[in-house]
Amino acid sequence: IADTSVNQGTGVLYDTGRMLDLAVEGEGFFRVELPDGSTAYTRNGAFSFNSKGQLVTAQGNPVSMDDFQPLPPGSMLETLSINSLGEVKVKAAAGADELEDGLGALETVDIHYKDVSLGRLHLYNFENPSGLTSLGSNLFVPNEASGDASEGYPEEASLGSLRQGILEGSNVNLVDEMNRLILSQRYFQLNSRSVRLADEMWSLANNIRR
Repeated sequence: IADTSVNQGTGVLYDTGRMLDLAVEGEGFFRVELPDGSTAYTRNGAFSFNSKGQLVTAQGNPVSMDDFQPLPPGSMLETLSINSLGEVKVKAAAGADELEDGLGALETVDIHYKDVSLGRLHLYNFENPSGLTSLGSNLFVPNEASGDASEGYPEEASLGSLRQGILEGSNVNLVDEMNRLILSQRYFQLNSRSVRLADEMWSLANNIRR
């Protein structure tokens, strides 16, 4: 095998109902920070908040956001919404007196449960996403084959939109792939028989000459 590539097409989207589950509908990747300070890219949007109030992946890698304001420790939230444009907002429930807005200013939460912006998610894309190098755990890094990352907001340029409460499943149809594998095996068997038959015919022809 001279080369391999990863199919980065959108997989099947399924509803989880979980506020911090995000799917990219269309093209684009989330960017995350790895423990060594380097960055990687993923389409896996199963996120959560860590003890520092950061939005992180299942492996604990912080997700890149624009002007992100970490949740204050002990915050009690009524709702958290992430719209298709990547804007992250929370609605504070009773007991949370103050939250920082997207500009770093503290805002008092009144009985109307004021929405507070926590920042906005970016998406990233590549000239050839199939050329990305896999690190495992649905993490990828760019290389010469993929090209450098281009940055933008969801629904800008060729980037897809975000869907909250939904995750992306596999983009591989197992039934179709099994059928292709079976067909490949049969073609291989037929080719092997053809080669064996040709050898037998050549041997027979040589024996006749003798």
